[in-house]
Amino acid sequence: MFTRISLTLALALVIGCLGLSGCTEDDDPAGPSEGVFVDDLIEIAQVIVDDLTATLYSTDSLHVGENPMYVLLEDADGNPFTAQGIDLHPMMYMADMNHACPCGDPVAVDGEDGLFQCKTMFIMPSGMTGTWDVGVTVTPSEGDDVELTFEEVTVFESVWMQKFSYDFGEGDVWYYVSIVGLENAEVGTNDVELWVATKESMMSFPNVADLTTEIETLMPSMGHGSTGNVAPVDMGNGRYEGVVGLSMTGDWEITFTFFNDESEELGTIIYAFVF
Repeated sequence: MFTRISLTLALALVIGCLGLSGCTEDDDPAGPSEGVFVDDLIEIAQVIVDDLTATLYSTDSLHVGENPMYVLLEDADGNPFTAQGIDLHPMMYMADMNHACPCGDPVAVDGEDGLFQCKTMFIMPSGMTGTWDVGVTVTPSEGDDVELTFEEVTVFESVWMQKFSYDFGEGDVWYYVSIVGLENAEVGTNDVELWVATKESMMSFPNVADLTTEIETLMPSMGHGSTGNVAPVDMGNGRYEGVVGLSMTGDWEITFTFFNDESEELGTIIYAFVF
């Protein structure tokens, strides 16, 4: 079933359907900074530089698409390391080039001293084509910045990031779109959030705002779509919230089409999955 919706109407529908009252977390792509406990996370990697121990965590194995990432800083005695903040620098090293990926600004996690959170959108898996490192710049309360690197972290393939390109007359511009909310899909309505970023250069992937969207659902094996869909709307900072309706279990294709603020169609992506 095909749905196109204007920004104003879509926002009203999303608020009515989801009970939202506005953007969350001040539109920060780092996401929620409360209710996180290290014991509930999975350790990805650890590195020690002088008296500083940094441990990289996530909620699951890292994969192509959006990943919540956490960095815990501890001193030589295992106590929280006091820092003003950190910056993350994910980097893919390939045979003939290097490139970064979209990454949010880390924020301190409330109630967990020394723990910082951000979200990263990996745009390709690690493997034969290249490896991912996650660099971290730590700004301590006193003294010089500390540079450290989690080397060769494993990033698995997944369907939850797709890309499209648009030619503005000076060559193709690539857009990268991740989705969360369908990993554990259910029959009925599923709240989803898209993260849209573009490649400005090999090292710069800024978020993209002010887009409008269309959504179409299709169950290929049965030849029908579904009801209850709400096209994602701009919530700020490259985030778009909407609803995907799934009427039964099985194979599904969810198609999103993107338009700029002049109603020009930029491109289309399809998430294909089975649940």
